[in-house]
Amino acid sequence: MDFLYLLNQQEKLSSLPRKGWLQHGILNSETVASHALSVAFLVRTFIPKNLDKEKCLDLAIVHDQAETIIGDITPSDNIRTEDKKEKELKAMQLIAEKLNAPDLIKLFKEYQDQKTPEALFVHDMDRIQALFMALQYDRTNQSREEAFPEFLETTQKQLKTPVGKRVFKSFLAQCKEEIEKTHIKYVRQWGGVVFVKDKILRLAESHEY
Repeated sequence: MDFLYLLNQQEKLSSLPRKGWLQHGILNSETVASHALSVAFLVRTFIPKNLDKEKCLDLAIVHDQAETIIGDITPSDNIRTEDKKEKELKAMQLIAEKLNAPDLIKLFKEYQDQKTPEALFVHDMDRIQALFMALQYDRTNQSREEAFPEFLETTQKQLKTPVGKRVFKSFLAQCKEEIEKTHIKYVRQWGGVVFVKDKILRLAESHEY
């Protein structure tokens, strides 16, 4: 165990901002560490009884650790998915070696491969956490440009598990009025394409979600 490396690792996690939010003009955005903690909390809140809770929490904590070495790679970086995965895995191998924690590699590969029920569930909670934050930043006037419609579209397409889809549906149904009010504020302030309000209701009422 390299304790000085551990200290540096934890400091980086706590100070590294999530790049996607910076691209939306959010200067005081969540960090990688606060994101991981939020995902872990959602995991604990919504985990189905048939899943391994300890493994899910481990996956939530580990899933973005590589960003302390390679940074937060977003779609705007135009890096192929396979290249991104390779960079992340090499970074995790270095972290695991420095911390004398080979189990980190196994956990990280499980999350990357997205084949186990636990990995799929944690990934859904990761997507939903980003959706929650998009609305929160919009409704508290922290976004330079409206973020929620973009995240709504991508989250809908990316969710894979029944529980993830149920959380998504319940969130839209409960927060529909706040979502619409926030959107109207941005349309009036900046102009642009009006988000179709009925889309939220259709998603919330659909049989799939």
